[in-house]
Amino acid sequence: MKITTADWRNPTIGPYHEGLHGVNQPANIAFVQIFWASLGLLAATAVSFQIALWLLHSRRRAALADAPRESKQAVWMRPVYSWIPGLKRHLIYAPLFRLRRACRHPLFGSLPSRFHGMILCFYALSNIGYMLAIDFSNLNIYAVLAEFRGRTGTLAVANFVPLVLLIGRNNPITTMMRLSYDTCIMLHRWVGRIVVLEAILHGIAWAAVHVADEGWLSVASDIQNNQFVTAGFIGWVSLGLIVTLSLPPVRAACYEAFVDIHILLAITVFVTSLVHCELSGFDLPHIPWIIAAACLWGLERILRAMRLVSYTFSRNGRASAVVEAIKGRTDVCRITLSLPRRVDIAPGTYAYVRLMAAKPWETHPFSIAWVEHKFSPAVTTAIADETSKSQRGKMTTTVSFIVGAQRGFTRDLFRHAIASGDSFTTGATFEGPYDGHSSLSSFGHVVLFAGATGITNQLRHARQLVVGYNARTAAARRIVLVWIVRNYDAMEWIRPWLAQILRLPNAPNLLRVKVFVTREAPHIPHDLVLGLKSFAVLFERPNVAGLLRAEVADQVGAMCVTVCGPGGLSDDVRAAVRASQSSGHDIDFEENGFSW
Repeated sequence: MKITTADWRNPTIGPYHEGLHGVNQPANIAFVQIFWASLGLLAATAVSFQIALWLLHSRRRAALADAPRESKQAVWMRPVYSWIPGLKRHLIYAPLFRLRRACRHPLFGSLPSRFHGMILCFYALSNIGYMLAIDFSNLNIYAVLAEFRGRTGTLAVANFVPLVLLIGRNNPITTMMRLSYDTCIMLHRWVGRIVVLEAILHGIAWAAVHVADEGWLSVASDIQNNQFVTAGFIGWVSLGLIVTLSLPPVRAACYEAFVDIHILLAITVFVTSLVHCELSGFDLPHIPWIIAAACLWGLERILRAMRLVSYTFSRNGRASAVVEAIKGRTDVCRITLSLPRRVDIAPGTYAYVRLMAAKPWETHPFSIAWVEHKFSPAVTTAIADETSKSQRGKMTTTVSFIVGAQRGFTRDLFRHAIASGDSFTTGATFEGPYDGHSSLSSFGHVVLFAGATGITNQLRHARQLVVGYNARTAAARRIVLVWIVRNYDAMEWIRPWLAQILRLPNAPNLLRVKVFVTREAPHIPHDLVLGLKSFAVLFERPNVAGLLRAEVADQVGAMCVTVCGPGGLSDDVRAAVRASQSSGHDIDFEENGFSW
């Protein structure tokens, strides 16, 4: 027998906290389709823009790589359109508010740039618009709340898919969009906050009608005895815990524990959402959406595991690591990871490392500082720059990381190295490399800023550009590496690698290295590379804006400025690049970091 509103004790309230009474399901599905279509269009636009940019850079590199080396590249110094510098200054590179972008906000962590903020604003406003597109002309407020409940629940589940896609390190879409993982994590957090908001509103809309009909005791009874409501409540609480534990002060207090708890809570949300929809008694379209999001997440974990196994193990053995505590006043370790096969690793990448002698249940991301390829011990043939496929199969790769001892794992790692006589050898796993989407080989002028261990991101860019210049595969004619450290002892981190770069042909004429030491009195350090005019040590804080103005005054072709370091340095370099846009020159900016 069909149930009608007359069967409820209060027919103007009762039906609207159960089932699909008052829920406009066709409109819900239509808005989800519009929402996903708009995201697809946005992604397609971003990919198309990146393809166009790649074609421009490829054309520029091809034109300049074989050009006379004394060429000033003046034709490339200015952008194609005169309004582009203004767009970069006021939108693309601008922080959301005044100056701060990379410096962490106490509640929200790293803030989006103005451009990313605009995208997030579109994302949030579209969700708000879909939520509020309900029949407010209905005089029954409980029917309106029922429609609102259905809409918010549907949108929360629909957002699961982009939420999961943004967290994937092996996602080809974000790769084609050239989104760094740092950016993806930031977007993931904001999308997650929208999901939590919609889930909270979904629960409130249900509870408001239920309380009006049967009171709070009935709500408590349903949570305890009604499996459909129980599943929804557990998912609701799990989302609340996720957003609470994701606050920067809580997350930073114990990041390793946060990651594990976050994953467990996310799995709980997926499972309870699926159970909640299954027990509704209706064939809801939400069910395949949840399964699709869960499958995407599972596929990501499988791909990560496959990458780890592929690069860590081979018939020649398995990966191992040597961990050294670097001498000096800086608490820093050098991890040298020996992989059993050749792995091609682009500059600006990072990898996840697991050390069997130090919390083997944890894996941590570190920026890759240096990479070397060599033949395995069984092969005695000399290594050539260009190797055949058969030779490549006999090669192995050594990957080096510089790890500053902060707290948690990195501090424990440093202490372990000290206790082991400054170094120890252990089994290891390698998962990566990730990111490294950017190539600087089409720029005539490159300025690399690094703060402390941020040098790991910049060092291989410098080497690649010098090697590319000699091989006529890069357009670079002037490279400036600016490194800011507290103590000169930090030179020990990279001394052998920097010496290798400066010994490359044409490096002294092409590359300028400026090291700023901020916490030592001026003195004359004894260093192997100080005799070169291309290397300078200054015992002062750098004037970032002044340094960049000087480079812009002598700009050679298109310029790219990149930074990797503390948030304060990144924000200073961003501000200097924005100010330099007033020159009308073609100046690009890239920021690298771990804000997660």
